[in-house]
Amino acid sequence: MKKKLLRSITIMMRAMYAWLKHFASHENKPRGFLYRAGATVLCFVIGLFFLSLAHPISLFASSNHSQKIVMHAVAKGNSSSTIHAYVPGKGGVTSASMNAADPVTICYTNGNGNTGNTSTPDPITNLPQIKATGTATATTNEKDQLNGQQAPICEVPVDATCTSTLGADDALVGTNGLLNSTPAASTYSSGEIVTAEKSMLGIALALLVIPFALAGYQIMLSPFSARYANGVELVGRIIITAAAAAVSLYFIGLAIDFLNGLGATISTISFGTIDPQVIAILAKFFPFLAGLSNVHRTVAIGMPSGAWQCNVHQFLGNIFNLSVYNLEAANQQIDSASQAQKIYVATAHLISNLPNYILTLLTIVLAIQLTVRLVFVNAYIIISPLMIVVGALPGAEEIGPSIMRGWLRGFMGLLAVQFVQLFAAVASMLLFTTAQADFANDPWASSLVGTMIPIVSVMLVLNVPRLLNSSATSMIAQIASSISGSMTGIVLIIRGF
Repeated sequence: MKKKLLRSITIMMRAMYAWLKHFASHENKPRGFLYRAGATVLCFVIGLFFLSLAHPISLFASSNHSQKIVMHAVAKGNSSSTIHAYVPGKGGVTSASMNAADPVTICYTNGNGNTGNTSTPDPITNLPQIKATGTATATTNEKDQLNGQQAPICEVPVDATCTSTLGADDALVGTNGLLNSTPAASTYSSGEIVTAEKSMLGIALALLVIPFALAGYQIMLSPFSARYANGVELVGRIIITAAAAAVSLYFIGLAIDFLNGLGATISTISFGTIDPQVIAILAKFFPFLAGLSNVHRTVAIGMPSGAWQCNVHQFLGNIFNLSVYNLEAANQQIDSASQAQKIYVATAHLISNLPNYILTLLTIVLAIQLTVRLVFVNAYIIISPLMIVVGALPGAEEIGPSIMRGWLRGFMGLLAVQFVQLFAAVASMLLFTTAQADFANDPWASSLVGTMIPIVSVMLVLNVPRLLNSSATSMIAQIASSISGSMTGIVLIIRGF
């Protein structure tokens, strides 16, 4: 049967191809209504035929009916329920066994009067975890609370506001924050990095053995000649190169410490009396300003990374709750007025905190960018002895120095980008807040500018690596752009669901 069907399809496709080829070889002529209608119907029938082959449709089951069966089975506490439903894109009708503790979240009240979810929330999203299989684990008191009735679907608790709490372990501005400094413990002082650098140093010194032997051979065979002078010069260059490769890690550590000192200087800025409104705006980006007296302000550079978890939970929780409210209304657990009020509150939270969500995405991308930079810094540290040796190898005068200069330019760009980003964050905030005084007579415009200042500042910081114009920093900027685009797409997909 299948062979006959495939043969018929093949004959039909060949006939259509011959007809199209014949049609293309002649001049296009206006066709009548019946001809166009017949072609349209034919295309529709062919499309419906292929759709039925890919997605067999069951006329005796519906996804809505099956969803009600699942909800009823879980609410009643049944051990399992087998359903049949058409799943688009999954190959037709499927049968699924749903256990009582599967992805449906039930809001229950135990014997102690505590209300919560039957499933443990995910630590990142704070949403109920979806399990492929599971069993009902409710205690007797929890089951008694259901009393055989359909339990309400539980919404996720969401904080109305998120406050930034910066600590010593903050990813960006903590003790080892990636924006404040290049941590020594993660670079030149790391045991793994030191071991890898020593291994590379051994390989680099091994490359100098053959040139050193050839130079000694020239010195012994050609005393007081041009070859003797060349051999002595080559020996001196090899010794200096070996010494430079051996102490490269020490000087790299000095360079990192020097830039860390510059970063510590720029991250703490003292200035005199400022308008309290400007201080309030600065406090959004520099949290340590809040609550200080208006005499001498010390700005400790801060980023909103302390509120990452709260913002993610708030954003995903509100989106999740919007679906819960619709399900509650569909199950007649709440009336239309309560549904509208809950949807309004959740939507208002999403809109009012939209700048915080954008800033959260940008600062997460910044943290990833700085982490990738740290990986590149370690890679450049590990290959430093080899690059120094390659730059001084005899016989490689044309390509060796260019390779070494490329490594040095990329490494210095990687070290400098963190300091320049820190300086850009501080300078942009001070400049933007001063310019905001032009909107003092318009509260709405002033508030809008104050909200956008941190976002624009972080966007400037993210694009700093492009300004240094080295291969390593350009790659970091491209990685940040790719990550930000991917995260934006993921958020749009989640919102679509």
